[in-house]
Amino acid sequence: MPLLLVDLRGLAVQVEPAEALQLVESYPEVAKGLRVKTAVVCADKNADAVRFYEMITQNRGYPTEVFTDVEPALSWLRG
Repeated sequence: MPLLLVDLRGLAVQVEPAEALQLVESYPEVAKGLRVKTAVVCADKNADAVRFYEMITQNRGYPTEVFTDVEPALSWLRG
């Protein structure tokens, strides 16, 4: 399974839950059935919205976890 680390800590704007939902709803068309194990690292200010994203992706079968530090994210990806 492909691995992906997404680092959003430098994101200057706050992520809105509706944006997270819209992103995940685009996956079937974009991913074409590909499953990618994804670790998302975010700043505390975006943690709630990104955790909503995590819940949506997991409910749709995409292996995703959210972290606020890179090292635990890398460890989870490798595990």
